[in-house]
Amino acid sequence: MLSMLSNISMRGKLLLLILPALLGTLYFSVTTVSLRHANLQSTEASRDLFNLVRVADPLVENLQKERGLTSLFIASGGSDGRVVERLETQREFTQDTLAEFESVVGALDGEIRVEIAPQLARVSATLAELVPLRERAMLEDMDVALAYGAFTQTIEQLIALTPEVLH
Repeated sequence: MLSMLSNISMRGKLLLLILPALLGTLYFSVTTVSLRHANLQSTEASRDLFNLVRVADPLVENLQKERGLTSLFIASGGSDGRVVERLETQREFTQDTLAEFESVVGALDGEIRVEIAPQLARVSATLAELVPLRERAMLEDMDVALAYGAFTQTIEQLIALTPEVLH
């Protein structure tokens, strides 16, 4: 072994001395970059899901207010002008928060969207039922319990979205 080293040039000997350190540094550099990249992707996914929950919260609040005002409107037979005015204003607020929610859902991409796709589909289906529900309520063509139940179902679907996001 010693005779092999004596036959190698000084340049080769220096290379044999430095090469293990360089390979070790390269290995640890690559693994560190790989771990940090995975951490970055996880953080970005968490940020997107946090934004989804952040915009779902005001939507739930506005749907709860609209649920109460719709029930009051149906119960009063639409005869109270203040209730009608407040209901119309509340529906505008609800539509604004719904538009923001839909834009955040539309911005979700890749693996995140796939993971929560079933829950998003259920939420979208119940949110799509709001338009005909509102029309029927304005025509006073429904029972208070039916309107209340439909809004409650939509709210429950939005609330159920939060645990899906946290997993």
